[in-house]
Amino acid sequence: MERAWLETKLTEGRSIESIAKEAGKHPSTVGYWVKKHGLVSAHTERHARRGALDHDSLVRLGEQGFSSRQIAHEVGRSQATVRHWLKQHGLRTQKTRSDGPQPAEVLRNCPAHGEAVFVRYGATDHYRCLRCRRERVIARRRKVKQILVAEAGGCCAVCGYARYPRPDRRISRRTG
Repeated sequence: MERAWLETKLTEGRSIESIAKEAGKHPSTVGYWVKKHGLVSAHTERHARRGALDHDSLVRLGEQGFSSRQIAHEVGRSQATVRHWLKQHGLRTQKTRSDGPQPAEVLRNCPAHGEAVFVRYGATDHYRCLRCRRERVIARRRKVKQILVAEAGGCCAVCGYARYPRPDRRISRRTG
């Protein structure tokens, strides 16, 4: 790649990725040539490494009861970075510690239903709104039925019965 062309693109404020796309090359190839020509991207500082998070500050924030998200906000880093350095230092936040088995059902606020029962379906699973889950199962079953009826041509293959309940109606069963 020519130095003058790369330099022009970088002075325009273009990223390595956008230059690579225009040139039809992989970004690592463009990065190689930028480095070889002694050029610097305008975005270098933004993506530079910021160093390790201090063990003592992580311990202090953890003892104050901060979650990894709150620590990330406090130190100005991403939550993934904070989790990485917590793991590197062998630390855990108080929020992630489990003091025994978690309850199977809890009351929480659901955006769709307000206060509702949330359940877990396994020891490592997260809590889910029971009503939302039921509605998703019902919607999925209706969708599958609609697909199957459409695949069968909209009627029974044996007798030609074509009157089936619409997908938005519940099926009523008669007991005889």
